[in-house]
Amino acid sequence: MFSIHEGGRRTIIDPQITPEAVVWVAVGGRGTLVGPIVGAISVNALKSWASREYPAHCILLMGLGFVLVVLFLPKGLVGLWETILSYWKNRKGEKAS
Repeated sequence: MFSIHEGGRRTIIDPQITPEAVVWVAVGGRGTLVGPIVGAISVNALKSWASREYPAHCILLMGLGFVLVVLFLPKGLVGLWETILSYWKNRKGEKAS
């Protein structure tokens, strides 16, 4: 797989890393700089744990985790964190009133 950059220079794209980066962004959260970083750390931590504890089912657990995040957390883990923070801010504002 090749990618053509400015100036016509071709570079090789590793077909295994590219889908993994998409998973990092989806899990961490799109539209933020920290989302893919959180996603990369989370996905790689889950992969390390699952391959150590359940080596026969590692891929299944990774796929299940991805599907659950995409279905129930469309803004990713960063979106969940933002939702929790806004909830607590609103809750503190109600108590002060």
